[in-house]
Amino acid sequence: MTIRTKLLLMGAVMAILVGVICAIGYHESKTALEESTSSEITATVDVEAATLNGWLLEKKQQAQSAADLLTAMDGNPMQGDHSLLSLASSDKEVIEFSRGSEDGTFLCWVDGDITGEIDPRTRDWYKDAKAKNTTLFT
Repeated sequence: MTIRTKLLLMGAVMAILVGVICAIGYHESKTALEESTSSEITATVDVEAATLNGWLLEKKQQAQSAADLLTAMDGNPMQGDHSLLSLASSDKEVIEFSRGSEDGTFLCWVDGDITGEIDPRTRDWYKDAKAKNTTLFT
């Protein structure tokens, strides 16, 4: 073998080694980046899920309180009007909490007793709730 052949062979071997090292480095970097990104996404989702879970538990408790109060008022609806409407006072996301009844009474947390101003029985939401024989929350 001549020196020229040996140098060409050594150059080819070095080129192959550089290619293999680059391929291994690329694969390792890609794997590390995927794991890092996956860990960041998982951590972010876990934080958001915990926040959402806390919010949902709070809303569930408020809905349960409203349901319990409505159940307790069965047969004497005027008894718990103030208690029912006050459920909205502690929640800044609730804009209004109103109660309309069959006798035309219409009470709102913000506006108070607006029975003479608005008849709830003429409203579509009241008619829908009455037709379904249920309480309507929107």
